Amino acid sequence: EAPFFYLALDNNEALREVHNHLLEANETTRFVTLYFIRTWMVYLRDAFHILEPGNATQQELNNYGYTELLWKEFGDAYNDTLFLCRCGLVLTQRDSEEEGNLRLADDIMLRHSGFLYTAELGDAIRQAKAAKQSGEGHAEGV
Repeated sequence: EAPFFYLALDNNEALREVHNHLLEANETTRFVTLYFIRTWMVYLRDAFHILEPGNATQQELNNYGYTELLWKEFGDAYNDTLFLCRCGLVLTQRDSEEEGNLRLADDIMLRHSGFLYTAELGDAIRQAKAAKQSGEGHAEGV
């Protein structure tokens, strides 16, 4: 059920620390950090449903709010770098070491995303099969 990492962005000090890290980091480090921020935000919202009334503590809501603030400020940088990596422009706009680091980071993040997706899909299939076998719910196609 977990994203296999946890970001504790639930207070001003943590927010300031990550914000400064993103400002000072090189492009590859910022790219990877923003991947985890984006992934964590998706998990908080879509897997843990913390935005639904009664589903979250104030600390968890703060975590989501601070994560969202960081994404609003730095998300465009992530998307720009992702675009450069995926369409091959990183080859023409970075030296070979930077290009290699960004491509490696993108490859690792793709594998991590695939791992998360596979884990979630496997869990969903197991739940659907269990529901079908017990006669609870609709599990067509499983």
